[in-house]
Amino acid sequence: MNNRYKLVGILSLVLLFLTQCYMTYYTYAWKEHDYFAALRPLVGNAYLSSLKGDLIYPGGAEVIHEFSDKHYTKLRDLYHEDTVAFRAYAKRVTDSLFFTLKEESTLDSFMQEIMSENMSDSTAQYRVSVSDFYIKVDGKDIILYSEPDYTQGIRIGGDLEDCNEANRFTTILVDNIDQCSCTVRFSLWVDSPARKQEILKDILPILFLSLFCIGVTVLLFLMTYRNWARQKKLAERKQDFVNSITHELNTPLTTIIVANRNLQNPNIGADIQQVNMLSEIIERNAQWLKSLFTRVLQSEAISSSSLHLRSYSLVQVLEQILKDFELMIHARIQFKLATFGKERTVLLDKFWFTSLIINLIENGIKHNHNELIQIHLIVRFSHESVQLEIKDNGVGMRSEDMDRIFDKFYRRNDAKEGLGLGLFYVKQCVDAHGWTIRVDSQMGEGSRFIISMPLSEERN
Repeated sequence: MNNRYKLVGILSLVLLFLTQCYMTYYTYAWKEHDYFAALRPLVGNAYLSSLKGDLIYPGGAEVIHEFSDKHYTKLRDLYHEDTVAFRAYAKRVTDSLFFTLKEESTLDSFMQEIMSENMSDSTAQYRVSVSDFYIKVDGKDIILYSEPDYTQGIRIGGDLEDCNEANRFTTILVDNIDQCSCTVRFSLWVDSPARKQEILKDILPILFLSLFCIGVTVLLFLMTYRNWARQKKLAERKQDFVNSITHELNTPLTTIIVANRNLQNPNIGADIQQVNMLSEIIERNAQWLKSLFTRVLQSEAISSSSLHLRSYSLVQVLEQILKDFELMIHARIQFKLATFGKERTVLLDKFWFTSLIINLIENGIKHNHNELIQIHLIVRFSHESVQLEIKDNGVGMRSEDMDRIFDKFYRRNDAKEGLGLGLFYVKQCVDAHGWTIRVDSQMGEGSRFIISMPLSEERN
């Protein structure tokens, strides 16, 4: 299910990105169309009006007339007599004509004047090409040169290389030029190397807005997905908590019910030893229930309760905790308390601090499979602070567990008991005192919880 949501989200983002790209591309195409639509009538009409009935450039018609007068008769005769010879001669004639048109061209100065009057871009380039040249023989058009692709015609003048339909300003077909009935088709292209940059500059606000929308959408998606994932994990943890607390409560409750049912047996009343044993069972499980409720309540109360802070001898408090704890444990658990430096008093709430230490000790015992369980408490006094280290020889933790052990309801995958509240409660106590805690651990080498606390004078 999680992967499905990711896939749907990623596909939606890709679709949004493609849509924005499509819209940006067509915005550019629309701006490009407007660019040429504004210039085409100005430059194209100026070119046509400046020709004043001439061809290609002023003086071009005279060159074409001269060639048609000189070669028409021979071309007509060869067309009737020898097709192969006609094609070869027509090739030589058109090559010579186009060469002469280029040599005598006045297009550079002619077009420069037109573009400077009608365009603000001084870097604009042009191209004039001939794509068709026909003659009429017996009322029929005979092709001397023809190029269906206008952009591939014979260049007469200009430096523009990228010729296309967008920058083609005009195509002129002139028929019946003279008594030889010549036909010439030529085209004008105009463009600027800076055109794309100018158009991109115009659509830059739209482009930035598009990128901003994509960025905001991606950010919102990530935030939504992160919150959803967080809520999903919280819901799973809460469900795990409910399952765990149900199991934790069910065992002592069942034991109490069974023991109470046995006490109600009339035949057991005379057996004082059996009655005492059942009473102890009930008391022990009732105390366990009380402990469970206390741990759940403490996890909420510590964040809102005011601490009763006083200065205590940290070593004396720890010795008292270990002394009480040793009454409830058996021989395979070993405690050690070591101190370094000159002893100072520490400002703390004794009740919450005691609960904090007990939670860390129980955690070290619970996750420990050694024959001899070792719990070491090390206190290091310095001039400004105290460092308390609680070290065990248990199973240790993975790095991914260390990032989350202080989260509420979090339990390791291999944890078979507990509510996921112990270390959360420890962190709450540390934060409430204004201390810091960190953990160092490796799998199979135990764990070290290190609490740093400032030294303070006694305060009520």
